[in-house]
Amino acid sequence: MKLALAQPGATPALTVGCWGLPEADTGSPAPGAQALAGAGGGGERPLLALAPIAQGGPAAPTPAFRLRLNFSAEEEFPDLAKHNNHMAKALTLDIYKKLRDKETPSGFTLDDIIQTGVDNPGHPFIMTVGCVAGDEESYVVFKDLFDPIIQDRHGGYKPTDKHKTDLNHENLKV
Repeated sequence: MKLALAQPGATPALTVGCWGLPEADTGSPAPGAQALAGAGGGGERPLLALAPIAQGGPAAPTPAFRLRLNFSAEEEFPDLAKHNNHMAKALTLDIYKKLRDKETPSGFTLDDIIQTGVDNPGHPFIMTVGCVAGDEESYVVFKDLFDPIIQDRHGGYKPTDKHKTDLNHENLKV
């Protein structure tokens, strides 16, 4: 069943967490508690209330990346000139254009993948990865970015390469 935020005043199908409002020494709710709690009183309100879409709840929210696509790829492409990470080396404007409107089934986007590398430019002497895979599908959906990063980070390991398993302890080298 798909869930979306419940409309104000509607009975939620699922309530996550509660925000308890302190009561004054007199035992009455703090000012504004009734407004937050609604008609039910009690001085608490749900932090997140979800209503099932199938039962007439609101439509699922549009993914954030669809709301910002009115900017060109050139305008959104991050300036990585002073960054020292594998993502900054691999991400080109062409790759950004190709992948920027894709997402994994769980909603992970290119911007989610590169955010850590954009926020943390790195150190001149320490090469970091500069990206994160949000789920296993990230490696497939965003393979045009991940394959060169993995190859660069792991000494030429290509997508077609296979890891050789050797469980013979006598072959270990010190």
